[in-house]
Amino acid sequence: MRLTVRLATLVVLLLSTACGESPMPTAPTPQPQPSPPVTTPRAPSEFPPVTGPARAFSDSRHPLYPPFQSRYVLYDDGSFEFQMNHPSATGGTYEVNGTLIEFRWTADPVRWSSRGELTGDTLAIFYSDWMHLADFVDGVYTRTN
Repeated sequence: MRLTVRLATLVVLLLSTACGESPMPTAPTPQPQPSPPVTTPRAPSEFPPVTGPARAFSDSRHPLYPPFQSRYVLYDDGSFEFQMNHPSATGGTYEVNGTLIEFRWTADPVRWSSRGELTGDTLAIFYSDWMHLADFVDGVYTRTN
């Protein structure tokens, strides 16, 4: 019994001494988080330049990403560019058959395909399922030049 009392007293003394001499723990000091870089989409008129004789067709707003606009530039040499008003452009070649256009994309020529239909100054675009999976959305574009 005496041994138990002595051990208990010793433990209490050690704990009270250890706790009494050091400050109570506090919450960690919050570290400032770096701000993410601010990226502002280019204005609608800031598409990449048209580099040769071509017809350009623009949409008003991308339905999934409203701040962005896109356009098709159909060059007279049979090449095309799909441009957005942010650092992005892709393209390939196209072939016209009456009012129908068949687009062949260089980014993924096996799975990516689209077709267009010209009616006056509008170009309706229809994408393949693979392109829909890459967030391309069928749409109507209006001639701008």
